[in-house]
Amino acid sequence: MSIPYGIYEADPTGEHSFAAIKQHIEEGVKSSEEMEEVFIAISKDIRLALVYSFSEANPNNWEAITAKYREWKTEHGYPETIGIMTGALKKSLTEDAVVETTKKSLLYTYNEEEINPRTEKTVGEYAIYFNNKREIMGFAESFIQEIIISSVQQEIDRGFNRNVRSS
Repeated sequence: MSIPYGIYEADPTGEHSFAAIKQHIEEGVKSSEEMEEVFIAISKDIRLALVYSFSEANPNNWEAITAKYREWKTEHGYPETIGIMTGALKKSLTEDAVVETTKKSLLYTYNEEEINPRTEKTVGEYAIYFNNKREIMGFAESFIQEIIISSVQQEIDRGFNRNVRSS
């Protein structure tokens, strides 16, 4: 049995976010408004989560494509992976994403000017259509939330264990 032509990506680990959050907590940063370094690290993990989202793993649990469409994609040399034909949407969300960080905010969005080589149009309209049908950021958002919660919980537990040992 042959493996279908699809896009296979590594499961993200969250190493950038986790390390940055941990360092931020350990340094006891005076203000929660000084988050730019954390946001930069988180943006790296958002990118990896989005790369993984557009893979055969389908962590967003997107509805399967129809058998007829799968057959058409295969006949025309495209991968069977949901959300991948030319890769322009994935690229606009990963390699060419629009990422803006400040001390107080992180903006991570697709590059609507990315050109789809098949249609020679920008991915902007397609991204909206695709997201209305299959939410793009679902996995990435929950992945980052889990990292933040886990990081903070580990620091709380570590602090609790230090206090228990010193009493």
